[in-house]
Amino acid sequence: MRTNHQGMVTVEFVMVVGVFLLILIAIIEFGRVMFIYNALEEGTRRGVRLATVCPINDPSLAHVAIFDEAGGSLIAKDLTINNVAVLYMDQNGNQIQTPATPENKVKIRYVRVRIDNYRPSAMLIPYFNSLPYLNFESTLPRESLGYSPPQNGDVAC
Repeated sequence: MRTNHQGMVTVEFVMVVGVFLLILIAIIEFGRVMFIYNALEEGTRRGVRLATVCPINDPSLAHVAIFDEAGGSLIAKDLTINNVAVLYMDQNGNQIQTPATPENKVKIRYVRVRIDNYRPSAMLIPYFNSLPYLNFESTLPRESLGYSPPQNGDVAC
């Protein structure tokens, strides 16, 4: 009687392992997307914190926001500084278009860093790029904006 059921174990094993691997890969992908989501949230917080104390439109702000090391983001391969926007706003939350001019510097009350239109690409599941675009932003009140009194030295940005 055993000879009639020898192939059933193999078929059941293949079915169970296939489902198990699919669930395992989905869990890994979900975890990776959540890591990227949390890292981008932290990136906007890092960027805005630095933007409040560094000179206006400092080019290093975008690099800090995407965790840029040696010409590429440590978070995701397709995340670039083009996804980062640093905005300077007045007391009502309206964006100041030319914040570096002397008359507009005094109007700045808030700084906002945004990471816009980033879509994490699937690593383990090919052709699965239906994840939505992610947008992140953080806002803080302005601080020194790069100004330091002569006795304190320069701000390192």
